[in-house]
Amino acid sequence: MRRFVFCVVYLWTTLSITAQGLNDYISLAVEKAWAVQQANLRVYQAEAKLLGARAAFDPQLSVLDRGKDAGVGTGYRYQEADVRLPLMGGVALNATGQWGGGPWLNPESKLPLSGLAGLGLSVPVGPQLWYSESQQKVNGAKREVSVAQAELRVIEQEVAKEALQRFVAWSVAYREREVYTASLARLEAQLAQIRASYTLGASARKDTLELFAYKVMRQSQYFEALQSEQAAFQALQSFLGPEGVGRPWQALAFEDPFYQFVGLLGDPALEQAPKRLLWEAKQNQASTQLRFEQMQRWNAPNVSVIGWQYADSFNPYGSSWKVAWDIPGFNRKNRSERQLASLYLQEMSLGQEFFDQEAVNREVQWSQQWPTSMKNVQTMYTQAATYRELWELEELSFALGYSSIFMKNQREVAYLDALIKRNQAVATHLKILAEWAAFTGQRVQWP
Repeated sequence: MRRFVFCVVYLWTTLSITAQGLNDYISLAVEKAWAVQQANLRVYQAEAKLLGARAAFDPQLSVLDRGKDAGVGTGYRYQEADVRLPLMGGVALNATGQWGGGPWLNPESKLPLSGLAGLGLSVPVGPQLWYSESQQKVNGAKREVSVAQAELRVIEQEVAKEALQRFVAWSVAYREREVYTASLARLEAQLAQIRASYTLGASARKDTLELFAYKVMRQSQYFEALQSEQAAFQALQSFLGPEGVGRPWQALAFEDPFYQFVGLLGDPALEQAPKRLLWEAKQNQASTQLRFEQMQRWNAPNVSVIGWQYADSFNPYGSSWKVAWDIPGFNRKNRSERQLASLYLQEMSLGQEFFDQEAVNREVQWSQQWPTSMKNVQTMYTQAATYRELWELEELSFALGYSSIFMKNQREVAYLDALIKRNQAVATHLKILAEWAAFTGQRVQWP
């Protein structure tokens, strides 16, 4: 039983500290990064505004009961119940009932003893029939939700790109420090051997000093690489906020053939690029506002008609109406709003045209850039492998007494330099892929 419990605890501990790679980091960044959380909040805010705009079309029940009692023959009481049902645009249906009496009741409010029941319709005359202010608030709020959602998609792609760049930068620094750590350990072991050989008189002091100089140089390179790694790791964690602290991240292993990864990117669909969809959403928003302002060119009257009948029978009592018409003298307010809406639409159209041109340029750049980058990575892999083989042969020659410490360490320096440059070339290639994936809106499963 104890052995079983120990195995369970060991398995749970092992799984809990399993290192997480690039895809895990990007997924967590897209979910938890502050920029994404802020963009999500803007979507929720836009949805809340849409809910508030739709409230203008909620059915409304109004109840009124007022009166005064100053003694016999002096009081009055008036009661009213009204149900308003907005239908569409500026049209609304009203069902109402009125009851009242008393010597002090306003003659204008005089009613039969049984009260009155009425059914009426409120209709704006002209374009406001559909392009009412209430309807425009709903349409505008819908467009605002679309814009916020499009902005969220853009930010998610940008966050994924930035997350990849930070993770790759840390991986390069991590592997560079790792390279110098291994080299320094080898130099220290060799230095111990050379010193022992020098003590026995089998090696020259020059060899000891030369190897010691290489060791000091490698220590300097190690500490520089360590500082770079620490700074890159701090940037890696801070990008995620509290979610990135304490997680065991696994740096990229650049021995894998990263240059073949380009095949995992799909064909670009620039019509569905996040930034293009954002410009389209903004343009639709501007078009909606301009249509509304154009329909408000001249204020039209609003007509309300109610048919009345006795509350205790179906006998008609009569009707009442109300016509309201506000006529501005120069209509400057609407003219200004129309001009601003038109100019904003032009601005959004120019933005979309600029993006279309940028998309053409980026596509040409991509078609030229990634093959060159891929060939460079292939070349750097070949170069690193060649320098490693030369270094290994030099080590063998030194062991057989046909080489010197100087030549052996020069071969190692050349190999380490080629190895670091190979990693940097792979990192640059991945960043190019990430730029294109973010621009075209592709979700990529990275290696």
